[in-house]
Amino acid sequence: MQSLLVTIKLEDTFTINEEDEQEAEELYYKLWEDDRL
Repeated sequence: MQSLLVTIKLEDTFTINEEDEQEAEELYYKLWEDDRL
């Protein structure tokens, strides 16, 4: 559930288009890993 909220927050923060989608996913996973530490 927390991951879903983070995803929604990221989508609100960044305007994600198809070209940036890969970069956005990498950023999301990086932030998620940092949050777990």
